[in-house]
Amino acid sequence: MRTEVKISNGRYPAPEDLVFSAMADIIGNQLAMSGNKRDAFVPLPKQAEVSEKLYTPVKNSPSIVLFRGALGTGKTTLGARLAAQAVMQHPGIAGLMYRATYKELDSTLKARFTEILDSQDIPYKENKKFDWMKFPNGSMIYFRSSDNKGDLGSLELSFAIGDEVNEIKEDFAELLVGRLGRQGKKFPWWNLYLTNPPNRGHWLYGKFEGVSNPGYSQVVSTIDDNPYTTDEYKAFIKSEYASIPSLYRRFVLGEWGADVAGEPVYKGVFSRTTHINTSPIAANPALPVIRSWDFGFHRPACLFAQRQNPMRLFVLKEFMPEKLTIEQFINAVEAKSVEWFPDNDFVDCCDSQGSHKSDLALKTRVDTMKEHGIHPKYRRATYEYRINVVSKLMSTLVSGQPSFIVSPECETLIEGLETGYVWARTAKHAKDTKKPIDDGYYEHLQDALQFLAINYLVAPIALTVDRDFSDLPETSGPTYNFGGSQ
Repeated sequence: MRTEVKISNGRYPAPEDLVFSAMADIIGNQLAMSGNKRDAFVPLPKQAEVSEKLYTPVKNSPSIVLFRGALGTGKTTLGARLAAQAVMQHPGIAGLMYRATYKELDSTLKARFTEILDSQDIPYKENKKFDWMKFPNGSMIYFRSSDNKGDLGSLELSFAIGDEVNEIKEDFAELLVGRLGRQGKKFPWWNLYLTNPPNRGHWLYGKFEGVSNPGYSQVVSTIDDNPYTTDEYKAFIKSEYASIPSLYRRFVLGEWGADVAGEPVYKGVFSRTTHINTSPIAANPALPVIRSWDFGFHRPACLFAQRQNPMRLFVLKEFMPEKLTIEQFINAVEAKSVEWFPDNDFVDCCDSQGSHKSDLALKTRVDTMKEHGIHPKYRRATYEYRINVVSKLMSTLVSGQPSFIVSPECETLIEGLETGYVWARTAKHAKDTKKPIDDGYYEHLQDALQFLAINYLVAPIALTVDRDFSDLPETSGPTYNFGGSQ
């Protein structure tokens, strides 16, 4: 049987390319006749739901599906199998597999994908220099890491699969969506995000929760959704995280939760059973509410608290909006103050950095607060000192009662105290003191809590609402006494 050989770019194809191309027809016939019986994979209900959403047409947009799940829910395996199916069923398309680093990609998603190809005797050519695989039907898979956005180049993709997308930066994800183009009505046009769920401050949460983004959908899988995971393993994971609800939600239930790696700052000090009230805490209308402000455009934060006993701090509410100027933030906090505490007066404290001018501003943030009639108290202190004050507060009993109580409504603060607010692994320089990770999320409410402690529980002062605290000196090391009375 003769086959017509076409000249490409002025050259005849190499003999191995002719053989490789001819195998496409053979494999296609085998798949058609056997239904690809070598692939015994039967998707779990949640995995089948993911596949259905990926191939459900969306008007003028690719289907972008988030599959977030607990441990052992087959996320990586599903991604590898969907990629294999796509390139074999749709000749001439191009797909992408990616992770935060190439080393992680090579040892997880790519390794699983290669294992599936080999188990089904699917031939492919691999170019390790340029990180791609080519298949007999002309389809290709590229492998990239998000730590090098330039590697996307001018790729024209039909689909993409990202593993552990909680580690991927939003700008890479946005850039990648722009590389996806429809190649035909029946062809893949989708982007699949695979991940253990990150915290509620992650860009994924903003894309998939509480908003309507055309083409975006998600599937959530718990550890019990996989019947192939042994009961012993499930029981072990559940017991391992039973005492840490924020991690239990992530790794057992597949819900959003703390995803910052490291040793919690308040490990062994903060206790959910000791420090979290069983129900929301009502404010005492006879006492002022303390507002503690942490500045910043991306995630400004404010805690509302009361000292309902000279040495007992009750945290009532938390507020952490996104992307507000100082004027907008002040207005938003004042609105919440009226909404939540209409019968209370207020006193305030803030980050001492708020009294410093920047090169780009004519006045300080404290100056702006004073223009609104807010006169915050502030003190300078190191991270170590501030954390020690909070730790001492949590470890102290007053008349047999804990000195620190937080309302269950303060979910982000609690999540940070429990697992999200962690120590940096090593100091950048030998002279650096130990400090927590700048995670961009949990740190803000934690800072606000520390400002509360060093300003209103160190050398206690009367909480008189008519006092202007702007004349108080800043100090880097005040003494404190948690056992005294007012």
